[in-house]
Amino acid sequence: MGKLLGAFYLSLAAGIWGGMYVVSKYVLDFVPPLTLVVLRFIIAATVLGLIFYYKKDRRVEKEDLKLVAWLGFIGYTVSIGAQFAGTWLSSAHMGAVITSASPAFIVLFGALLLKERITLPKFCLCWLPLSAWLW
Repeated sequence: MGKLLGAFYLSLAAGIWGGMYVVSKYVLDFVPPLTLVVLRFIIAATVLGLIFYYKKDRRVEKEDLKLVAWLGFIGYTVSIGAQFAGTWLSSAHMGAVITSASPAFIVLFGALLLKERITLPKFCLCWLPLSAWLW
């Protein structure tokens, strides 16, 4: 049952993520990209703040706060801001195709920052999404 539920949640996340390009392309006709990022941040902070408030174990180590703030800034503000700006200037389907290159960047940054080996399976898995650009 756990694997089935896991597959459901992953499919739900993929559907929401994929649908975001179409929804954001429509919304960006009325709301500028940076404003949309701020609105999305407010909603996310509210939901996650409520979860954090009601969770029993609320410990966050003080030395972790700086890292969490940097990860939030780069991984959320810069990433989502660039995504909304790109979708605003391009099309929803092109945004989704370009974002499908994420596995290639993960392998590349893993090799550069974590000194992970780029194996043949990793290379092949990265090439499949990138091959969509050739179509």
